[in-house]
Amino acid sequence: MLHHVSKGVYVEQFRRWFSVFPREHFFVESLEAFRQNPVAVYTRVCSFLGVEATGSASFPTDAALENQLARRYNEGTNQDTEAIPEGTLAVLEAFYAPYNERLFALLGKRFDW
Repeated sequence: MLHHVSKGVYVEQFRRWFSVFPREHFFVESLEAFRQNPVAVYTRVCSFLGVEATGSASFPTDAALENQLARRYNEGTNQDTEAIPEGTLAVLEAFYAPYNERLFALLGKRFDW
């Protein structure tokens, strides 16, 4: 379990990556932002990469892009999962809070976690 929890300490992972590659080579966004507005996030990713979001080398139209990004994957229920025990989420939030604050400082942006 500790192995899984430690993987959520993203600030340490980013520090390692940033020690090898320049910060400006990374695009970091949250899944929550992507779910809220997938077209906007996809467009920002494409801009970051220097490619067009729509056109001959990608989605032919804005409508085709929006249609593809509106699809949801892995939204079903998994019968093998259990509910998170009461209090566990609060413990995890408290554990990650200082790491997340350092991550936000490192990235220069905040997420709604």
